[in-house]
Amino acid sequence: MNYQSIDYEKLCVIVKDAGKLLLTFYNGSFQVHKKSKYAMYTDADIASEKFLKKELTNLFDCGVWAEESGKTENGNYCWVIDPLDGTANFARKLPYFCVSVALTHKDVPVIGIVYQPITDELFFTIKGEKPTCNGVEIAVTKKNNFSDTMLGVSSWGNIKEYHVTEILKKRAVVRRHGAIALDLAYVAAGRLDAFFYSRAYWWDVAAGRLLIESAGGKVSSIKSISKKGAVTGGIASGKSLFSCIKSMV
Repeated sequence: MNYQSIDYEKLCVIVKDAGKLLLTFYNGSFQVHKKSKYAMYTDADIASEKFLKKELTNLFDCGVWAEESGKTENGNYCWVIDPLDGTANFARKLPYFCVSVALTHKDVPVIGIVYQPITDELFFTIKGEKPTCNGVEIAVTKKNNFSDTMLGVSSWGNIKEYHVTEILKKRAVVRRHGAIALDLAYVAAGRLDAFFYSRAYWWDVAAGRLLIESAGGKVSSIKSISKKGAVTGGIASGKSLFSCIKSMV
């Protein structure tokens, strides 16, 4: 069994259909449920994940690691699914959220897809190939200094953690959007010059990491993935800017 036998066109249709499913809830009604003190999920998360698990394993039968239902092992390959990244935004009808799907082989992403249903933008890549957005090739920015850069953070605590205050003194601006997978896709597309994240999970970053690396960028190494899917925080950007950031943190 090899992932290169997958029908990539059908794969993209499946992910887009999950996004369309989210929109039916977004434009209608849904319930919001508490998962923990700081986390929530909605009816849309559950419906999207159920759909993706069924359709993706029908397309390519392997393990699944999904945000809401956990991990099921089946060989060396695994679908890593975030059925709705940016749930808090979604719950408040803020139009910044996405579906994120990666196929991994021994925890190394080989396919990465991020779909933003509001803008109908699908970011797609296969390991070793150039990434695209709706079929058009994308790439990270070639910035080698902080002047006029736009940076993203997953939380305002990242500003202190990664000494972003010092970077801001160099005419950079910072944004916090609330959907890690989509922020990473935006780095891959050159819309953000860099992104700083912490308290992330494997399903937040698996697809985005491959998109950025395929787009000529660099992402901090993941030291470990916990049994619950937690990963160490890191930095994502173009290679030259990555070196500048690392020299300051």
